[in-house]
Amino acid sequence: MFKILLDWSRQKFCHLPWRQEHDAYYVLVSEIMLQQTTVGTVINHYDKFIAKFPTIFSLAKATDHEMHLAWKGLGYYRRAKNLQNAAKEIVAKYKGVIPKSRDQLLSIKGIGPYTCEAIMAFAYDEKALALDANIERVVARYFGIDGVKGPKFQKIIYEKFWKKEIFAGKHPWRNLNSALMDLGRTICQARKADCLLCPLKGECVSLKENKVLERPQAVLKKEQFFELHLVRLISNDGVYGYQKKKGEWLEGQFELPTFVISTDDKVFKQYPPKIFKVDKSKVIKTSITKYKIFNYPLKMSIAELKKMGFKKLNKSEIENLSTASQKILKKI
Repeated sequence: MFKILLDWSRQKFCHLPWRQEHDAYYVLVSEIMLQQTTVGTVINHYDKFIAKFPTIFSLAKATDHEMHLAWKGLGYYRRAKNLQNAAKEIVAKYKGVIPKSRDQLLSIKGIGPYTCEAIMAFAYDEKALALDANIERVVARYFGIDGVKGPKFQKIIYEKFWKKEIFAGKHPWRNLNSALMDLGRTICQARKADCLLCPLKGECVSLKENKVLERPQAVLKKEQFFELHLVRLISNDGVYGYQKKKGEWLEGQFELPTFVISTDDKVFKQYPPKIFKVDKSKVIKTSITKYKIFNYPLKMSIAELKKMGFKKLNKSEIENLSTASQKILKKI
C-alpha cells in the first residue's frame, strides 16, 4: 500500500546527504541537527560537520571551542552538547559502537525517545516510528485519528502504529519513516495540504471526510513576545568582547559588549542594564526565542572598553562570535 509513497520519496529526496549512508553515527548527528531546525539549514552544515568529526571518537574528543565553531549557524547550542555527551558515553561504555537495543539507547545521556526511534529505523532498519511533528500529522490524517497534539496524542499514534495490520510484517522501516517525514514536510503540512499531489490521497481517511486541516488539533496557547533594546559597543581598532558563561544565551560563544537599554520583560537577566545615549535610526533588528531585539551599535574608545573589563578578541574568537554580533559588525 505504501509503495507509491516510497517511490515518490525516493525520487524526490534521495539526495539528502544523511540518507547516503546508514551508519548509526551519521544518523545520530543528523537527527540531533534536524531537531528544531529546517532541512535547508542542516544541508548547509551537515557535510562540514562530518568532515570535521568523521567518527564518534573524534566528536567525543572535541573541545568546546571546536564544537561551537562546527555547530555555528544551527542554533540551540544545547543540542550540540547533548550530541557530544552521547558520543562520550557511547565511546566510554560501548567502545564507540552505538547500541541496537532501545533500553541501552535510552539510557545514554543526550538520547531521548525520538532519537532512539530514529536510530532504530534509519541506522538499523528495525520496526520503529521516529515520531516527529510531520509523521504525527501524516499518520493522524491518514488513519483519521482525532486528538490534541501532545504526549497523550503521540501515545495514541504509537499504539495505532504497532497494532495496525498495515504495519505488520516486514517493511523497509528506514525508507517508510523517511517517506512519511518527507510527506509531512512538503505536502501534508500543518496549515496547508496539497492533497491532489499526495501519493496517499486514495486511502486517506481525513481527505474522504474533508477533515484534513482539522487533524491533529493544535494546542492553543498565546505566545508572549518581548521587545529588547540593546546597545552593542564597537571599537575603532579591532573587535572587543567577552565569552558567554554557563547559563547564559549562546553559552561558550563570544559576544560584543552588550547592555540592556530597555525591555518590557521585567525579569530579564541575560545582559546587565546600563544607560547609553544611542542613535535609534541606526537600529539593527534580530531575534531569539521570545524576544524581538533592537540592537544599537555604539562606538567606544579602547580605554573605555578595557575599563569595563572587555578584551580584544583574536581571530579564532572572532570566528566564534554569536550570529547577532557578526550581523552587527557586517552592517556597521
